[in-house]
Amino acid sequence: MIHKTIVLLILLAALSPAFAETQPYSIGEIVYKIEGQTTSGALERYMDLHSGDQFSSYIEMEQTIAEEVQNLLNLRLFQEGSYELETEIGNEFTLTIYLKDGWKIYPIPYPKYDSNTGFRLGMEFYYFNVGGSLLNFFIEGAVDLKLENGRMKTGDWKINPSVNNIKIGSFIFSAEILQSFTNNRTIENYVLQRDYDVYRTDLIISSKINLPESENIFYTVSPEFRFAYGFEDHLGTAQYYPFQFYWKHSFSYEAIDWLDFKRSGFSGEAGHSLGFSPYDDDVKISTSIDLEILYFHTWRKINPSIRFYAIKSWNEEIEDLGENMRGVLDDYMFGEQALFFNFSLEFPIVDVKDKFELHLQPFIDMGTVFKSDFRFSGGTDLIVFADRFSSLQFRFSFGADLNSLFSSDPDTYELEISSSLAY
Repeated sequence: MIHKTIVLLILLAALSPAFAETQPYSIGEIVYKIEGQTTSGALERYMDLHSGDQFSSYIEMEQTIAEEVQNLLNLRLFQEGSYELETEIGNEFTLTIYLKDGWKIYPIPYPKYDSNTGFRLGMEFYYFNVGGSLLNFFIEGAVDLKLENGRMKTGDWKINPSVNNIKIGSFIFSAEILQSFTNNRTIENYVLQRDYDVYRTDLIISSKINLPESENIFYTVSPEFRFAYGFEDHLGTAQYYPFQFYWKHSFSYEAIDWLDFKRSGFSGEAGHSLGFSPYDDDVKISTSIDLEILYFHTWRKINPSIRFYAIKSWNEEIEDLGENMRGVLDDYMFGEQALFFNFSLEFPIVDVKDKFELHLQPFIDMGTVFKSDFRFSGGTDLIVFADRFSSLQFRFSFGADLNSLFSSDPDTYELEISSSLAY
């Protein structure tokens, strides 16, 4: 009997570690330590991480937490972010998340120059992380100034309020209104093909959802309503549609992380658009598909990147395709199908620790709209990143259409001052 007891005790001792290993790892409590106004309620709503979550291993738990904290940093709303795990009882842990808010409000009056529109006077007002909710509000108003026959005249203008990062359940919403007046032109072989003015009101609502059982795959749907009026055709070659409706949706894979002021990773998006344009007793139906691929790599202090973009449209010509190339004026490229390739090599040239970084970004862009029109451009961007202003950057870009520099065509270049990156 004694021998049986000893054998039983030995078996229990041998099996007890195996039983212990099967016990799940769990988060007992999540503590938020925030330097700023961001609320714990907003973080709980946004993060897919909750008290009581269980994991099959410590590695799985730590990897999930690291990804969620990185997702917060990718919002570009925080200067700093980190976490700490502390054992409570057995395999139950307390998670502490540390965050430091970035600067939230940016009222930016600006004179701006873009070779496509000329000089622009405007105001951009950013309110990131509104009230600590992780919502972002933005409004831009601007008017272009053009010198014609020795007199200053107003050109295009717009006012554009929007709100984004509204998360309800697993859905992320955004809404935008654009009121504008634009002079639209298309130029082929340096000859003006279309030239018309139009007032427009655009309403856009987007909804984005992370597909089940996937961390990086998203589906986005964006219905868009366009109302046009005050149409004036200067050449008699443009078509006027007072109302247009577009049903746009896309699938995307998003795995790009911000590491300080560098980006690393890959993303791809395949989109489809279906448009309805009623006019008199007829309805014009158009459709398009597009594909965009982005890749960023970090090697020491250098941050090379590539972008590939392709679009094909049926029954609707796409204007301003030149916006996909730096150094090429937007209205010089238009058509129903196009391919673009962008390459950039970014690196810091000035780094003032905990203050700001100044990056130089030489680039080469290529594109074609499947006519006899192949464009090749080069130049450089100068980008200012500030530690405190984590949500914003300033870009000064100069590029030249290299085709024009080595031919008898007039030299063309593009100069742009912007608060957004090229891609």
